[in-house]
Amino acid sequence: MNTATVTQIHSNGMQELNEMFMNLKKPYGKGEIVRFNLAYQHIYPQLTRAEKLRAEKFVDALLDDLEDERLAPRIYGVV
Repeated sequence: MNTATVTQIHSNGMQELNEMFMNLKKPYGKGEIVRFNLAYQHIYPQLTRAEKLRAEKFVDALLDDLEDERLAPRIYGVV
């Protein structure tokens, strides 16, 4: 019988971040930003380079759909 080795496309951290982001409600308010930050701060350092680029797209999406523009500085990594 032949067997195949399966390699994950994304790390567990990236899968967790993706699932959490998909469950946030638009427009993104303070609560959604706090939830995102808690996951993002913990997971981001563990991601591969490609996953970090994808995770940064989540930050861009948050910025594009904020409830109030003044919330932008509260997003982890935004200066």
